[in-house]
Amino acid sequence: MYGAFWCPHCKAQKQEFGRSWAYINYIECSTADGKEQTTICKQADIKSYPTWEFADGKRIAANLPLERLSVQTGCPLPP
Repeated sequence: MYGAFWCPHCKAQKQEFGRSWAYINYIECSTADGKEQTTICKQADIKSYPTWEFADGKRIAANLPLERLSVQTGCPLPP
């Protein structure tokens, strides 16, 4: 997931995962001062946060429910 430390939607998405957040490939797009975007995110043409990028190359720029992420990734949710 591409995100920024100052982004409230990114923070909400992270909280939904709880401890499982450790398994998410997170890419910080904000510079430390919060004023610019990092080079990697500029090169990836990230325009909004959070942006999820999936194995098939599809991107969705939104805070997604875990159920939708499960369907998109094929990763089952715990019972």
